[in-house]
Amino acid sequence: MVDEMCTNKLKEELKIINNSLKGTKTIESANVLTDLPSLNSKDVLFRCMKELYNFSKKVLDLHRTSEAASNPEDIEGMIKRQLTTLLPGLLQTALEDSKTFNKADPDLAVKNVDAKPSVVHTMEVEIPKDNSQPEGAWKTMLRGPCTSLPVNKAVYDPVTGVARLHFENRDSMDRAHDALKDSSLTATVNSTERKKILPKLTIPNLDPHIDSATVLEEELLNKNSFLKELKEEGKAGLRIVFVDKKTKIGDRYAVIEVSPETREAIRRNGDKLCIDFERCHVFDRYHVIQCYHCQEYGHIADSQYCKRKGATATCFYCAGEHKSKDCSERKLKTEKIRCSNCAKSKNRDEKRLCGSHKAGDYSCPCYIREKAHIMTRTAGCSLQTKNSYLQKAREIQRRKFGKVF
Repeated sequence: MVDEMCTNKLKEELKIINNSLKGTKTIESANVLTDLPSLNSKDVLFRCMKELYNFSKKVLDLHRTSEAASNPEDIEGMIKRQLTTLLPGLLQTALEDSKTFNKADPDLAVKNVDAKPSVVHTMEVEIPKDNSQPEGAWKTMLRGPCTSLPVNKAVYDPVTGVARLHFENRDSMDRAHDALKDSSLTATVNSTERKKILPKLTIPNLDPHIDSATVLEEELLNKNSFLKELKEEGKAGLRIVFVDKKTKIGDRYAVIEVSPETREAIRRNGDKLCIDFERCHVFDRYHVIQCYHCQEYGHIADSQYCKRKGATATCFYCAGEHKSKDCSERKLKTEKIRCSNCAKSKNRDEKRLCGSHKAGDYSCPCYIREKAHIMTRTAGCSLQTKNSYLQKAREIQRRKFGKVF
């Protein structure tokens, strides 16, 4: 059996974890899953879960060193018995019935990333153009009718003179539309489904003989039986986005678009695909689209969504009003760089550090937000994958800027 001194020490650690929670019922209580979430914040619960995880590892290591060598066949059963003895509340329930934990607080459980598409409720309001009006006058016009209504986001396009208001649900949007009927403003409402983005994968180190999408698709289907089976079932959804035309070995790569079912099958295969005479490791590709005219995200140059369409371009390097290729600061290789997106940010810290990087820099807070948004919209992208990216991005920010945004 486990040494009594070690057991008492572990019980003391468990007592300390208990004391960090609020309420009379702690993790040793029978109704822990219904009582704790209502009394403690998510941060406290997550910290408690982390401490319990580290605590459980100590118990497992202790058992492995004390009894594993003498009776290796019953290690799993012995560990479970001792764990449920020390943690009769939360861990026992998690081991025996994980569904109960998910019912207690849905926000603590990992949500299904392939849920049905979210519905976006948008109301477009035509604002009369008046150059004599101060900036932000459109908000004053809409503030009266929408005083008591929740609005998620409001954006005004000065080029078209249209304000777009995004609502959480259809009821709020309809009420706002009814309120505007009594005014002189013209409004239209629209509810659309925001579809998930299909997963994309990068295949590196392609052999030069794979020089077209047809050849690559044949290689993938012929040498990966699970892909062929999925295609026969109509679930493969495999599409070659492009094949790089470089001739140097090691520099060539390809990008493929797959269905969520195919992405999951590749994940179960260790994120590896057989191509030519090797087993390639593939990587998720979350491509951030940036407009090189206005330097904002979500659209390309000359798009109808570009706010500076028809106006002078914004420089990628110094945020000046000229084309990036004509930037003198870039040609002279000076350090006078400036991020145009951070310069326009409402966050004071981001605005203050806009001179430390250029637009599109991987450490830019605006770039990180946009990439995280794309990951959220990508079908099959787990919360763990997104959080892992954000953690690495924040570490880069901490090293470069001395703080995290």
